[in-house]
Amino acid sequence: MKNTLITIIIFSSLVCFVYYANYTLLNLCEDVVTICDDIEILINDGDFNEAYENSIILIDLIEKNSLLASVYIDHNDFDNLQDESLQLSIYTSCSDTTESLISVGTLKNAALNLIGLHKTNIKNIF
Repeated sequence: MKNTLITIIIFSSLVCFVYYANYTLLNLCEDVVTICDDIEILINDGDFNEAYENSIILIDLIEKNSLLASVYIDHNDFDNLQDESLQLSIYTSCSDTTESLISVGTLKNAALNLIGLHKTNIKNIF
């Protein structure tokens, strides 16, 4: 009886962790997509100073959620988010329109792919 109770508690805590980590990851990716949309508009308008400030906010957001996300997902996916956000800040600080737009597109696409992979639906279960 004691072993069964311990097993149920461990299983319940695992399910709760997975649910919380998935929810946090999806919120992070949705925030990344939103900030990338804002940065893309700023780059197209030529406001590189504001785009740089938003890219720093994006880096801070990714770093703030790094512990939970790195435990829950493959480190390569999370490293891609970190690397692209750092490249975006470098390109926006140099006012390079082409590379900035490429980096924003890559970062947004990576976040959308993570959302597609981790959203709970029948397609992802089977």
